[in-house]
Amino acid sequence: MHIHGYAWLGEKPAFDKEGDRRPEHPGFSYSELPPMQTAHWLLKPSPLIRGTWEEPKEAAEWLGNQLTEFAPRFALQSEQDTTRLAGLVASAVERLAWGGDVSHGHYLRDISRA
Repeated sequence: MHIHGYAWLGEKPAFDKEGDRRPEHPGFSYSELPPMQTAHWLLKPSPLIRGTWEEPKEAAEWLGNQLTEFAPRFALQSEQDTTRLAGLVASAVERLAWGGDVSHGHYLRDISRA
């Protein structure tokens, strides 16, 4: 088993165009927009893969680093709580270990600093 990690940073109006995020959309394969279903990331071009890991713990560590990096900019202060973030990472390890998908989304303040 191996695990791919993907990340997307963009504007809410683009994200809200659900039709563009479905495989039936003509530009789906070339768009960096996250798909409606997590498994459909595999239909996207491989350069969108941010990392590949053999072990769930390694993939969850990457997730934890992503969450830590962006947490200070999360729009909701409650989502910045370090205990909550650690729980998301622990949950990711468990879910990935049995072959499940993990997907998280957070609205940020000021995405122009990405």
